[in-house]
Amino acid sequence: MNLSASTRSSIRRCLAVLGLVFTGGVHAAVYLNDGFTDGGFTNGDDASDAAWYTSGSTSPVFSVNTSGDFGVGSSLQVQSSGGFQRVYVPDVGGFLGVNERLTLSFDVYFTEASASNGAGFRFGVFNQGSTLDPTLITGNNQQGRTHDDFGWVVSMGVGANGLQLGFENAGNEILGASDPGQIQGIPGQTTISTANLALETSYQIEYRIDRTSSDTGVVRLFLDGVEIANATRTGLTDANFDNSLLAFGTGGSTISYRLDDVLLTVPEPAHGVLVLSGITALLLRRRRTV
Repeated sequence: MNLSASTRSSIRRCLAVLGLVFTGGVHAAVYLNDGFTDGGFTNGDDASDAAWYTSGSTSPVFSVNTSGDFGVGSSLQVQSSGGFQRVYVPDVGGFLGVNERLTLSFDVYFTEASASNGAGFRFGVFNQGSTLDPTLITGNNQQGRTHDDFGWVVSMGVGANGLQLGFENAGNEILGASDPGQIQGIPGQTTISTANLALETSYQIEYRIDRTSSDTGVVRLFLDGVEIANATRTGLTDANFDNSLLAFGTGGSTISYRLDDVLLTVPEPAHGVLVLSGITALLLRRRRTV
């Protein structure tokens, strides 16, 4: 079943609100919900909008596209010129306790990709170890963020294979590019289906992190509502996400893209997930029969 970008967006936003209702008293919250409807990439028309920054030896060009040709309105347009370039949101907040879930979802549309980019498109959620350093910021660019940010990272290819569920230790530039902690794959990854991302196609991606114990986390990746990969990592020491940082970027490749409806919820307790999954199924079933 193919759902339009507007339908997927409406369902996801409804679920975010319902999550607050059905998990009341369990500290469920929406920490970021940016549809770029205010036409800018700084804190905008509501508290859950985000202030976006760039990072990299050569900063990507980013702006808000209001043409409406992607999805149903405005989107963040990121124009890459190759290399390791990133856009990110610091100081998101949040806390991920044991038996709780962090969920990131977003719509993405690729406008350009170099021929060889097996792990070129990257995104991740980091346990931010320090605040922004104002002395390193020029406009909206903080070059070479190398602070104490442990992160869960996904690498995907556009028109090429290379799906990897990974992590980064603290101390390196976010989303790879330098030692001592480049992106490492999580051992034992299960790949259910190859992503097969293509240019000029709208995708909805959802990324879940379940903290199943004090030192264990399970990650699951969904493409257009279908699970395509999962992995489990043990031995964690810094995965509580008491202050989250969200990042998107490229790894040594030219990949340009647009982002819309970027949503981060943390935490999402297990019993609430079951309720929301049932509601999602009902909404999709109703969509098929209307």
